[in-house]
Amino acid sequence: MENMNENKTPEDAMKENMQICIEIPANMQAGKLTPSVMKKLSMARKMLVTAGIEKSGDNAFKNTKYFELSDFLPKINTVSADLGLLNVVTFAKDGSEAYLTVYDTESDGSVVFSCPMRYVSISDKTDAREIQGVGATVTYIRRYLYMLAYEIAETDILDAIIGMDPEKQMLIRELDNAGTNFKNLFLNYKTDLETITVAQLKDALGKKAPQRLKEIEGQKKQKNKATEAEADPFEAAVQDFENQ
Repeated sequence: MENMNENKTPEDAMKENMQICIEIPANMQAGKLTPSVMKKLSMARKMLVTAGIEKSGDNAFKNTKYFELSDFLPKINTVSADLGLLNVVTFAKDGSEAYLTVYDTESDGSVVFSCPMRYVSISDKTDAREIQGVGATVTYIRRYLYMLAYEIAETDILDAIIGMDPEKQMLIRELDNAGTNFKNLFLNYKTDLETITVAQLKDALGKKAPQRLKEIEGQKKQKNKATEAEADPFEAAVQDFENQ
């Protein structure tokens, strides 16, 4: 049997799998913010504060806990059903974004929350691992969407990296989005959160999500070029002319 993953990146395979998902209609992206759906969502958030949600995930940054999807989703579904809300997760057909639409089942109101897709890279390109990568990506995205919609605070990671160099913060967030086991990461580089370097984080992200690292480096180059153009527009114009 021919390997279906030959000459195909995990990101490409993920986007192909996303083709089975529903493309979001334009009117669904905007939602319809009626007073009813806003009131119900506000009530749901309030009810979840006292619902006794406990963190079961281990945070390697501070040896503390973080929320996993299973920690709060059953309670969200219960509260939503009691209030007449329905939560639907869908994906853009091109695999670029994910959406959580909260519908008011007693009116035509709805509100949409979106999140850009970040793909979990799998080094072992077997068919089974490819599917596991799809599952891991969808789980992470759903987790962030529900936390966004229902204002579920996740401060452990933010507290751990606050005050750090902005580039380090950004790389750590990207690695977290890619499903990194930071305990193993620190062991691999024989370091910890405080002493890990930008170069080590870039190396780790390059192995975990190489396409995302390329995008970040490209954005950085564009930003530097824009900054140089603002500093000396005449020099930038000359450079652009020479590059034609």
